[in-house]
Amino acid sequence: MNAMLLAGDPTPGWRHALDIAGDIAGTVLVVDLLLVLLLITLLMVGLAVGAWWVRRNLVPLLVSYSGQAENILAAATRGVTTVRLGVAELYGWRARIKAMAWSLVLGPDNLDRMVNLAQRTPPPPAETPDRHGVAGVE
Repeated sequence: MNAMLLAGDPTPGWRHALDIAGDIAGTVLVVDLLLVLLLITLLMVGLAVGAWWVRRNLVPLLVSYSGQAENILAAATRGVTTVRLGVAELYGWRARIKAMAWSLVLGPDNLDRMVNLAQRTPPPPAETPDRHGVAGVE
């Protein structure tokens, strides 16, 4: 058998075809892996360029407008506080007028009862079982 190896190509045609097919498959695999590596490299370069662009163009813009945004947010907070205080004052006047009207209708003897009614808070809601039969869990 060793003599045949030295004499020429002892492999049959089908084995030679398998060797060629293996070489082709290996070459295709290497090309495929190189294309994937190139694609991933391009994606990383794109992300790096995008991060550089954001830092160069967008961050200075945000820094320059951050003071204005802070002032607008403070003004909005003051406006909300003003509205909240106005609603509370309106509710307080409504409660005072209601208490005065009831005291005029019922008389000054029932004024203590009216103050207690005005200061009471609604009772907490009763705990009802949820769909799983557990009370207090939603």
